[in-house]
Amino acid sequence: MVKKDDRASNGTAVDVASLRDRSNQLHLLAERVNQVFWMSTPGIQEMLYVSPAYEHIWGRSCASLYERPQSFLDAIHPEDRARVAAGIEGHARGSWDHEYRIVRPDGDVRFIRDRGAALLDDDGGLVGMCGTAVDITDLKLVERELRGTVRALARARRDLEQFAYAAADDMQGPLRELRSQLHELCAGRAGATDPRIDRLDSPVTRLEGMLGDVMEYVGLTDSPDPPAPRDLGQCARLALTGLAAEIEGLGAQIHLDALPTVAADGPQMVRLFQILLTNALVHGAGAAPAVWIDARRGDGESIIRVHDEGPGLAVEDQESIFRMFRRAGDRPGSGAGLAIARRIVELHGGRIWVESEPGQGATFQFALPDQPVQLAGWTG
Repeated sequence: MVKKDDRASNGTAVDVASLRDRSNQLHLLAERVNQVFWMSTPGIQEMLYVSPAYEHIWGRSCASLYERPQSFLDAIHPEDRARVAAGIEGHARGSWDHEYRIVRPDGDVRFIRDRGAALLDDDGGLVGMCGTAVDITDLKLVERELRGTVRALARARRDLEQFAYAAADDMQGPLRELRSQLHELCAGRAGATDPRIDRLDSPVTRLEGMLGDVMEYVGLTDSPDPPAPRDLGQCARLALTGLAAEIEGLGAQIHLDALPTVAADGPQMVRLFQILLTNALVHGAGAAPAVWIDARRGDGESIIRVHDEGPGLAVEDQESIFRMFRRAGDRPGSGAGLAIARRIVELHGGRIWVESEPGQGATFQFALPDQPVQLAGWTG
């Protein structure tokens, strides 16, 4: 014999008579909440209870639902009705979770989130369902507006990046022409030098480098590689190979520990290591700088560390050095490398930072998530 008890929703042991008793208690609460509370037999063959909010949200009477339990389907938008009707089979098995649109008698379209849970007897048999139907129209409108805003921002950012790339590319031509004119002026003076011409050559060279950095930074929005597993140790070794001449010239010592495999763009990871290693070599202490590269586990992420024994960074500089063309103190370089590094890491859904104290070296760290993140240009 089925026992009556106080359990009512998650694997509960009740009978139909108990459900009717409890519907009276539910009625008192449901009348005061602007959500539809309902209780039915399996498959919505009989509606045991529906709260007054049904009339407010559906614009139809509760009496009509008691008379024809599945008449709520009549209000469902034609494009959603077949899907929801087919889902009634799931309702009969004890599961129900749907979003759909309804059309009220006045023609107003509302979005509904309708969820139900099983009511079971002592033997685990399904004797009923109970749940809620919530009007989520306002939420849907906000989501739609947010999606529109995100798309507009994405278009604006893409347009700005395309403009920046095109502008930087177009400016390369006049600079090359200016450099050519300077060289002709020098050649025309039969070996004589003019300090003013020499002073012009240096900023032209620096401006050319800065424009190249802008083009690289903007170009990182697109990636030709799919999110395939990449051995970061191999990426680091490729970066070291590209820097072999600099490492040998400085007599530097590179200590490379085992690094993890992550889903990433291979060439961008090589470029990331090139930037961080170059930074460590340039700012390393002494004539033979030492650099350590290792990894540790974070919460759902891999953290890679590049440590040098250089002069370190003041706290106030540890964020600004990741901005485009920002350098700490009199540090050499254009100030674009670390900004490019941060863009690479953030395109992979990661983060980058530095831990340092003046005179204690610097440890640049970047974290990449375990779950692949789709880059802007990935289509796979």
